Amino acid sequence: EGSTSITYKFTDIRTKTPMCKKVILCKSEQLAFKNAQNALKEFEIMHKINHPCICKAIGINISEKIKNTNEKNEEEEEEEKTTIALFLEYVDFKLSDILKKKINETLKTRIVLDIVHAMNFLHKNGMMHRNLKIDNIMINAFYETKLVDFGLAKITELAIDGFSFTDDSLTKGIGSFAYMSPEMAKDEKYNNKTDVYSFGVILHFIFTGNVPKQSLREKINGKKINLPEPSKSISNFCIKLIDQCMSYSPSKRPSFENILDDIRMNKYMLASYIDQSVIYIRDHELELFE
Repeated sequence: EGSTSITYKFTDIRTKTPMCKKVILCKSEQLAFKNAQNALKEFEIMHKINHPCICKAIGINISEKIKNTNEKNEEEEEEEKTTIALFLEYVDFKLSDILKKKINETLKTRIVLDIVHAMNFLHKNGMMHRNLKIDNIMINAFYETKLVDFGLAKITELAIDGFSFTDDSLTKGIGSFAYMSPEMAKDEKYNNKTDVYSFGVILHFIFTGNVPKQSLREKINGKKINLPEPSKSISNFCIKLIDQCMSYSPSKRPSFENILDDIRMNKYMLASYIDQSVIYIRDHELELFE
């Protein structure tokens, strides 16, 4: 259960397929018809996305009934509300849990490559993620990366009256704030380069084990983060890439296409030892979807 949704694992008894059901916690008594229509349009976009590194959207119910107990008087009948439920591909593991197992740098690099390919695909097709962070990256049983919650921010805004992506994310604390670009934190207009900033934070987390330390004031004033020193676990190229992605000015951040080219030019060496053959094979598999 999160601040805006509850997620369930369940099985489709017809096909015996495990699935994920994400129910948005609607604050209003009834989901407006216009909002439901708009949410359906957003879902249609999600449903058409076909990329191996993006969690597949399977179905939507725009008239999901949920019970809401009145906390003031438990004896009163539960209030019924109408909201939106999304049915999604089930993915086995959280990236954060996988990283705790001390995986090697080759697997970390393959995960990064998967993320870059997925984000390059989204941006080339005129879409943004807007909530790219470690918690929204999952790993399936084959150790393939899956981006989750793509498009959910817009659908949540439609379902929850007064929902602000920036304000609601900031109130969740450092976990979400750390990945937020300066322009988004300042509630200014932003473009797809906000995702690049978030990717820089993810890259830092994957290869150092933590997010950069930065206060809200430091972020909005453009103070640079303290970058790690090169080591066996993180290369000089990787550190420079983090620095570029986390540039204060969106125009100075590379595109995901540029990032992919740079990674290839540097022979995938995000750390001191990478099994390049493994990464090369995965890179050319995903290149088919560009």
